[in-house]
Amino acid sequence: MISGCCVGGLAKSPALGRALAETILGSEAAEDLQDAAPDRFADVVRDPSDLLDACRWQYANHYDRNKAV
Repeated sequence: MISGCCVGGLAKSPALGRALAETILGSEAAEDLQDAAPDRFADVVRDPSDLLDACRWQYANHYDRNKAV
């Protein structure tokens, strides 16, 4: 699964797509993608409703320099 690139996807998507293709073809990805793994959030938000609230907040404040994280 590859997801969640947002605006960064314009730059990151080609490399992520290549890594996904390499994985599907059975070879090891040339790049270490651990920093982009979905489970990096496992200890941050556990409750699904908290995750939904966090996503809504992030999307609402993504471009607000005073609020965005």
